[in-house]
Amino acid sequence: MHNYIVMASMKGQFLAQSGNTYDNFQMLGYIESESTEEAVENFISQPQFPIVWNDVEYMWAEELTENQFNGHYGSYRKIYIQNQQPDISD
Repeated sequence: MHNYIVMASMKGQFLAQSGNTYDNFQMLGYIESESTEEAVENFISQPQFPIVWNDVEYMWAEELTENQFNGHYGSYRKIYIQNQQPDISD
């Protein structure tokens, strides 16, 4: 098992106080898994907090070690979120 950080690209952009806009990436949490794909799948099946899935464009995970696939902001192994219903649980 490896430790991963799960990240998401959110639909829309972040508006800074200065008026500049930026892509909106969010860190969603940490999870133990065997692969980056499995880390995202496990996070989706058991999110650590309520998530409105319609706000998420795609997700990815990066292993918390030195790895050639880390630091590419989802350029590799993107998992797109489509046709998901918002989580309306309290």
